[in-house]
Amino acid sequence: MVSSVIDYASLIEYSADACFSWNFNLGLIYITQGFVRMTGYMPDEILNQPDLMQDKFIHSANRSDFQDIVAHIKEGDVSEAAVVLQIIRRDCKPLWVDLFMIPARDDHNAIIGLDCCARDVSKQRETAHLLRRRMDELAVLLQVQRDLLSQANLQSTLELIVTKAKTLLGAKNSCVLLLESDKSTLKPVAYYGEYYKEIMALRLRIGEGFAGWAVQHGQPLLVNSALDDPRRYQVEGTPEQDESILCAPLKSGEEIIGTLVLGGEPHQFCDEDLNFLIALGHAASLGIDKSKLFEEVQRLAIVDDLTGAYNRNYFNKSLDNEIIRAKRLGYPIGLLFLDIDNLKEVNDTYGHVAGDQLLMAVVEIMKDHLRETDWVARYGGDEFAVILPGCPADKLLVVADKLMRALTKQTLVTEDGQDMPIRVSMGGAVFPDTVGRSAKAIDLLQAADLAERSAKKAGGSQFVLMQESQNGVE
Repeated sequence: MVSSVIDYASLIEYSADACFSWNFNLGLIYITQGFVRMTGYMPDEILNQPDLMQDKFIHSANRSDFQDIVAHIKEGDVSEAAVVLQIIRRDCKPLWVDLFMIPARDDHNAIIGLDCCARDVSKQRETAHLLRRRMDELAVLLQVQRDLLSQANLQSTLELIVTKAKTLLGAKNSCVLLLESDKSTLKPVAYYGEYYKEIMALRLRIGEGFAGWAVQHGQPLLVNSALDDPRRYQVEGTPEQDESILCAPLKSGEEIIGTLVLGGEPHQFCDEDLNFLIALGHAASLGIDKSKLFEEVQRLAIVDDLTGAYNRNYFNKSLDNEIIRAKRLGYPIGLLFLDIDNLKEVNDTYGHVAGDQLLMAVVEIMKDHLRETDWVARYGGDEFAVILPGCPADKLLVVADKLMRALTKQTLVTEDGQDMPIRVSMGGAVFPDTVGRSAKAIDLLQAADLAERSAKKAGGSQFVLMQESQNGVE
């Protein structure tokens, strides 16, 4: 074989880490010390062994492409070739090399082999891979953040988070757990995967399980084998099987509010996956904050901030809608109007803080003694209204009596230990009995208000039900 020794000058310019000659019939016939360092093989292990080049050194994933290139060189289709492929070191570790090849000819100018040089590009390829991954992740995170911030509803935001996380990282399951109001218990609020019922019924104390650990320490977590980790928590009703776990804490400002947890096959995840999940967790936290803020704005738009009852504007809209629905479906509506008789006295005697306590107590007592379908609203400073769908006059009398008893027997204690009684005047009206079927919401409201004022004029601490009259109300 006539080696193209003269061409090694160009190979040196190529900054090769290793050079070698490959005879198609004899195998490797020449290697440099750089080849030994790169592959880990000594000359006596690999020289003059036919088929060794393709069978041992070239990674199986690249073998077909390499063979195609060699075939084109043998046919004389190309005068040189370069390809990036994986080779297998002696210790079985794959190595990415940039391989440059030129044909070697015999005295008859026939192509009998290749003179080659190889440059280790593993680090460059890893850097390029990381850069591409970071660019892809950045694009994905920007899209996820846009998607999350476009969600106004908190539950929709949570469902989007678990869906995106599971899909992007190829996980078996994905779950968002948030701290409950006691700040000591984690509750799943969104889940994507098998055993939905069992997972959603789960309650974890801070420090319990992988999720509890991540929240307690405020740190992300990567577990390759859950069965080997003492922090593992077996969810009741689910099979005991090994898996890998990723956890990324969720924050609102500097406060930990929960965690995003992914489960996958054992050893499925790596540090890059954890870093991506952490970034995804940041985007998720922003989405959760935005949705909570939106829901709070919505709540404040319909709820009285002090008492938690609906406000007057929302009450008026609700009463209009209930009247329309009652006319269509043919059921009655009871309406109560309530005024606190002694609020001014309480404010003057005990202070406005005590007055606020009185207002909040009245709402709490009414909610405790009403149905979930009934609407309690703060209509004015010391005035409240209650919409009772499907409540005829006889039932309204019973409800009013129950509320009067519950309110008047309750005595609040001020901060300085003084007893503070609750005294109210209450009026009621019923659609359509009191106002007629053609009446509007304002007619029913005026009838209940008139009944309440009648109760107050009669000395207060009593209930008056406005009865039907020829003019609609009396």
